[in-house]
Amino acid sequence: MNKVILNRRRTTEEAPVPDSPKWGTWGTILWGVLILFVYILVQALMVAGFAFKHALEEGDTSPDAIQAYTYTLEADGLLMSIATVLGLIVCIPLICGIVKLKKGSVLKAYLGLKQVPFFKALPWVATVCMVLLITDLSSILQGLPVTPEIMIELYESSTYPLLFWFAIVFAAPVAEEFIFRGFMLANVPKGRVALTVALVLTSTIWASLHFQYERIDAFIFIFVIGCVLGLVRIKTGSLILCIILHMLINLGAMIQIVWLLNKSFY
Repeated sequence: MNKVILNRRRTTEEAPVPDSPKWGTWGTILWGVLILFVYILVQALMVAGFAFKHALEEGDTSPDAIQAYTYTLEADGLLMSIATVLGLIVCIPLICGIVKLKKGSVLKAYLGLKQVPFFKALPWVATVCMVLLITDLSSILQGLPVTPEIMIELYESSTYPLLFWFAIVFAAPVAEEFIFRGFMLANVPKGRVALTVALVLTSTIWASLHFQYERIDAFIFIFVIGCVLGLVRIKTGSLILCIILHMLINLGAMIQIVWLLNKSFY
């Protein structure tokens, strides 16, 4: 009886994951540009909406007044929280729809929605922890704050801390990983050159979206993490592990902020 159970388990574990037809290189690039455009547009519209609302409250809706207030929204935690959550709500269905447009595609296989065994995930967790440790030590040696000041400003202006936590720890990792590692790295051509180009390109674009940090070391850190997460996606085929690692990174950053401010998370 035990042998039968063991054989069944082995059969289940060894069953190959069905592959899925995928968009080619140019299809992935063109659809990726559209997804990025929509993701950025959602956040830009939120900024414009907040700016116009403030202009109405001040009684001055001139373009100059709206533009002037727009510059002050960079550190608005409530705006960032809402924009991030809306980005998640809009982009996930968009990505799934684009995947389904590919004839014969299987959503789970296309995006890598599969788990990775615990012991296979550990080396990647250790790699991310090492990058975090090196980055923090580098900041300390340079006399820079480990946590960028903009993150503290965002947290303090978030109005609803629980929403901010949700946006940073859940919404941002899920949306960004679906875009950059789930869709854009779903069909990387074979070969070291193609792999390197794909990792560098996606990681550079991803790091560029975090322009609010205004620190070159922060950009480098995000770029390196992007490369690591990209390798996780390609080597394990799992987007879920990428999301979990991204969540852990952001959770650690949030804990640092709360510790620095000595505030409750709610």
